Amino acid sequence: MAESKRVSGRQVAPSGTSGRAPAATSTSGRMAPQNSGSGRMPASTSGRAPAAPAPVSRSKMTAASPAPRASGASARISRRDQGDGGGRPIKKKQRGGPELMIAGGVIALLGIVAAVIYVNKSKKINDVESGKREQQELFDNNMKLGFDYYMKAENSGLPYVLGREKDDIINDEQKLASRLFSQFQGDDKVYNVLFERRYKDKKAKEKTDQKFMFPDKNRIERVDRGTEMNKVRVTYGFAENKSIPLVWAEKIIPSEQGDQANLGGKITVLVKATEDNVLRAAKERKPDAPAK
Repeated sequence: MAESKRVSGRQVAPSGTSGRAPAATSTSGRMAPQNSGSGRMPASTSGRAPAAPAPVSRSKMTAASPAPRASGASARISRRDQGDGGGRPIKKKQRGGPELMIAGGVIALLGIVAAVIYVNKSKKINDVESGKREQQELFDNNMKLGFDYYMKAENSGLPYVLGREKDDIINDEQKLASRLFSQFQGDDKVYNVLFERRYKDKKAKEKTDQKFMFPDKNRIERVDRGTEMNKVRVTYGFAENKSIPLVWAEKIIPSEQGDQANLGGKITVLVKATEDNVLRAAKERKPDAPAK
């Protein structure tokens, strides 16, 4: 009992010095148990109801700390989005704008121009290559045409050129002409056919005998451009003052081995050609001036 009096007789420190609310004292002189801080009320040992907690001093209430201020780019973006302070939002600056649109249009236009130039250039190259292929095809077809007609003439006239034709045919002009030229009669592509035979007569004198399909069509101008096919020389030519383009196919026929009387000869075929760049250029070329 004396201990209780001493406690109650002590001066309690002011509430502001310790940061805690003063403990309430009971009427009996005993100190009421303090709140444990766990949220639970401590059990009373005396059976009495616990005392109410003391009110918190306003002077010790901690003021709410201000929100942290943004710095740098984040602060600038925040101020821009929040406005100018007068309630009006700051208008965001558009990136690019008309300049970007103009630049994009110029780039697109340049791309279109480049594409058009490329297409036109490619078309010109293709046209040139196509023209070359077409001219080469014309030339090849003309050469083959002359060779094919030559082979027909050789099949019918080779025995005559080599002196192996029958005497009754050689001595009969009509029979010989029919043997040599009948397969070309009525063919508009054929301009002329010539068979030339060289031989020795009974006096061992060399003679030349020529048979023309058209004797009056024998003035031909040769053009050097051509080819050789199976020992047949195939070139271009002109007739009648360059008014008729021709394919000139010709082969020299050697004599047969051991034959001293027949010396061989020549077979020539002239057929009308399809005009190409080679013939066109040859037609426009002026003849060389005669040598002085």
